[in-house]
Amino acid sequence: MNRKKPRIRMLRVITACGVMLGLSACAPGEVELNGKLFDALGVNTKSTRSGAPKMAARSPLVVPPSLERLPAPGKPVENQDAVLAAINDPDRAKIKDKAQLQAEQAKVCADTYEPAKARGDPDADLISGPLGPCRPSVLSAFGGAGAILGQ
Repeated sequence: MNRKKPRIRMLRVITACGVMLGLSACAPGEVELNGKLFDALGVNTKSTRSGAPKMAARSPLVVPPSLERLPAPGKPVENQDAVLAAINDPDRAKIKDKAQLQAEQAKVCADTYEPAKARGDPDADLISGPLGPCRPSVLSAFGGAGAILGQ
């Protein structure tokens, strides 16, 4: 038992000296943590950027063609469909373009892919339309690749 006490005491003294030596080498203001992880956490104060935060571009506001065409407050809108048709809405244009692309895809596939597949042409699987290849795939069973990929 007497042998263990001096060893434990010596181990404690060595550990305390090591901790004191390690802490005496740097003052609290001199510690700098480098790395992207520390920058993201905001721990590294010397390399923080004071610039404005980056924000995604917003879509522009849709303004009616003329202010005279606006109805008076509280009155029902007359010819609402005509007013809405006159507004240039980019989201509505995308929907129309997508429907047009799907119609073109169906036409190209019906005109070129189906006859080539019926003939047994080995290059039939390489035929593609504006939305991609005409050959059916596993993804087309779930509503097409665009539905799976969120397009």
